[in-house]
Amino acid sequence: MHTNKTIFSGKVIKLYPLRQTPEGLQIASFVLEHSSTQSEAKIDRAVNCRMLCLIVGVSETQLADLAAGFVSVEGFLSQNSKQQIVLNVTQIIDKGT
Repeated sequence: MHTNKTIFSGKVIKLYPLRQTPEGLQIASFVLEHSSTQSEAKIDRAVNCRMLCLIVGVSETQLADLAAGFVSVEGFLSQNSKQQIVLNVTQIIDKGT
């Protein structure tokens, strides 16, 4: 079995306008900016990165969570038509400041 599950947290730095699939599902696209300190080979390392994320079938509650500014999300990785890595969010697991 192949596993593709990612948990990622950060500040929502860009929220793109909503768009729709041909089936009528709303898609929210946004960029999460992550900053933390991670241990690698027993050495602390500052980590900063940005991830393009999307939620297909986004709800009003999820939109409000994104507008709050900071979220932890769970989902799977894929590539878009521009060959960019995208985190397809399946759930928002935490929100905060």
